[in-house]
Amino acid sequence: MYRFILILSLLVQASSAFIQCTEDICDDAEQPPLHCKGGIIMNGGWCGCTDVCAKQRGEPCGWPRIPVTELLLGGPPPPRCDQGLRCVHNVCV
Repeated sequence: MYRFILILSLLVQASSAFIQCTEDICDDAEQPPLHCKGGIIMNGGWCGCTDVCAKQRGEPCGWPRIPVTELLLGGPPPPRCDQGLRCVHNVCV
């Protein structure tokens, strides 16, 4: 079991080097057209390079709080709910 955890943590650390947000990472980012049902979250995409649609009632939001995912610096931000909604048990209500 300990060997598995060690290997997993090494893989996570190695992969995080490939997804860290650097100062110039957004230089070539292109904003895809958004057709949102609700609001837009400015700079809510990967590394803050693009805008994304806010999640609506009943849509998934947030990430489970898993220590391994928190080690992945610069990963995608968790999906966020539109104004007036809250993320409860990873669902917008």
